[in-house]
Amino acid sequence: DISFWLEAGTTEIQFLETIYQLTQNCVQNVIFKERYYNRDMRKVSYNYRMIYSRCDGPMSHLQSVKMQNLLRRNLMMLGFGLK
Repeated sequence: DISFWLEAGTTEIQFLETIYQLTQNCVQNVIFKERYYNRDMRKVSYNYRMIYSRCDGPMSHLQSVKMQNLLRRNLMMLGFGLK
């Protein structure tokens, strides 16, 4: 799972496009779980679950952790406020 705040200049579409570009088709499914609005901060947060898979077999736990960390680093560089 990954949760993030939408910051100025970031969109949910940009988030989804980044997932598919960085994982090089290793994402089997992206499932929307939750949208949260914080009234005090006036920000919207989204939570998604991603299911990773390779076409030639299952991914190891270490491979999926590396993929998730790569995705998190790139999303932060794009301005997403990860939770």
